[in-house]
Amino acid sequence: MKIKVLLTVSQVTDSPVSTAVNIASHIDRSRFTPVIAEVYGKDRYSYLDEGVLLRGLGCYPGLRAVFRLKKVLEEERPDILFSSFPGSGPLLSGVSILMRNFPKTILRFSGELGNPGEGVSGVSKLLSKALLRNAAAAVVPSETLKRELTGTSFFKGKTIKVVPHMVDAGKLELLSKKTADLPVRDRPVLTVPEISLTEPGARVLMKALDIVRDRIHPLLVILGGESAEEKLACYGYLRGNEKDVFVTGEGVSPYPYIAASDLHILPDCCGVEGTFLLEAISCGIPVAASGTASGPSSVITSGLSGLLFKPGFPEELSSSVLKFFKDSSFRKFVAEGSLASSLRYRVRALVPEYEKIFISSGARSGK
Repeated sequence: MKIKVLLTVSQVTDSPVSTAVNIASHIDRSRFTPVIAEVYGKDRYSYLDEGVLLRGLGCYPGLRAVFRLKKVLEEERPDILFSSFPGSGPLLSGVSILMRNFPKTILRFSGELGNPGEGVSGVSKLLSKALLRNAAAAVVPSETLKRELTGTSFFKGKTIKVVPHMVDAGKLELLSKKTADLPVRDRPVLTVPEISLTEPGARVLMKALDIVRDRIHPLLVILGGESAEEKLACYGYLRGNEKDVFVTGEGVSPYPYIAASDLHILPDCCGVEGTFLLEAISCGIPVAASGTASGPSSVITSGLSGLLFKPGFPEELSSSVLKFFKDSSFRKFVAEGSLASSLRYRVRALVPEYEKIFISSGARSGK
């Protein structure tokens, strides 16, 4: 008998790093039956291109979403429920209280752990803690997070597996083939995701660019919308530098721009997801990143497959950028190393790891 796995996702997109969609699309169908529950999507019953059943709840998290997810679980009767945390904590906790036969749950922690109840207050915080205690297993992207989670009371004595974030290279290749509408193509191109333009991240980036501008005259491409321009204007960077900055725009696919760039920069990054790190190295584009322990440092080896700099130090970032563009052989070496290091994050290498976790977690058909 096949193991049925229900995977929750906020919204199904074309992102090549969506863990739930990647698992569902590439899992061994002879042994597993995947179903996706889309929380923010439309109220729908349909199928993805890969033939995966998609159940859309059609509502935002709240009491209504709790009852809708409960209905989906009762109808689908999955052996395993796979979901991210802490984002899904209150929703799953509410359902677990209402259901008598709640499925075995595997929680995936995607970034810095911090306080497991962080961002969740009052009753919801208590519910999330209850869900943590009752979860069958946890999946984390790095050994650093595993050590941190092992030190909490919630997962004491429970299974914690390390599985890195993954990228669907085939999907990424298709998405990155579109033409990047760059204003100029005769200058070094640096891309940076809007999510990294936090207050400290933006100041580090702006100071570093002030140092390198006269040396390499780069074009800064920001992967984001109007809010990115507002942030730059707020920090005073746009004054006199308008021709050196290009904002892709809200809803525009970032992948063609990443593929057309020379260097991807993460001036402030506490984790891997949402930063386009894996997408960049999978395109053979090196990344210069703030070296946080459980984020870029778990992916990049500085000088071999990318560039790491001390968080909060723009001088280190500018030095790395200048070295990268000064030596063409070094630039080629790091680009090749980036592409080579991306192989361990491909779906074909990592989906089998999730299959083992689903089986070992005690699903009735996998015993």
